[in-house]
Amino acid sequence: MKLRFVLRILWGLCCLFLLWAHISDYIQFAKHPELYPIGEGEFGWICKSFENYALGCRVAIGWDILGVVISVCHRFKYNGKILLVHFVLSLIIFLRYWLCLIFYCIWFCFSVPD
Repeated sequence: MKLRFVLRILWGLCCLFLLWAHISDYIQFAKHPELYPIGEGEFGWICKSFENYALGCRVAIGWDILGVVISVCHRFKYNGKILLVHFVLSLIIFLRYWLCLIFYCIWFCFSVPD
């Protein structure tokens, strides 16, 4: 029981950190959009336009808020299962991002210029 409580607190702190990171990224994007690779095709749909990047930031902020709320409200029915689903989906998103980033780095490093 104590392990679940500690894991719940750790996940809540992790979501709080991600919330801070996403909010600061959104503020940075709103102030200086020229620093972001908007219009580059190889970074996915989120970098195709300014609206897409703003939407992606808002979705990430909402996802982080959901994680904080789930970890704080531990007395609700099925909350442990909901927290586990949130963790697994977050892990899948995170791994997909890093695998794509590694793939792009390898592709750019070993591609031969024309």
